[in-house]
Amino acid sequence: MPNIAGQPLVIAFCETWEHNAPDMGFHVPFDILSERLLQYSHARVNAYHKEVAPHIARLLTIACYILGPSHQAIIDLERESIHASVNYIGMRECARMLQKLHSVLELR
Repeated sequence: MPNIAGQPLVIAFCETWEHNAPDMGFHVPFDILSERLLQYSHARVNAYHKEVAPHIARLLTIACYILGPSHQAIIDLERESIHASVNYIGMRECARMLQKLHSVLELR
């Protein structure tokens, strides 16, 4: 069976981007802080769609072939992956759904 463990990829992505987030201290003026955060968020979303989303789509394709598209683990991952790029909570929930799917497929 192909390697379908996508959870480590999502977790590593989260940790890298969280670690490199702009300084949000009170010493930074609000307008500068807002601009930095918007730029960083935009870059993170773009990186997610370039680095992570294609991998999740590939995993969903493999899993649908093995389990069928109506399997609950696939439905759950599809639901979570739609908005996972928005914030770290969504990404971590997507990672949890990837682990759930991986566990189901391991039992096959």
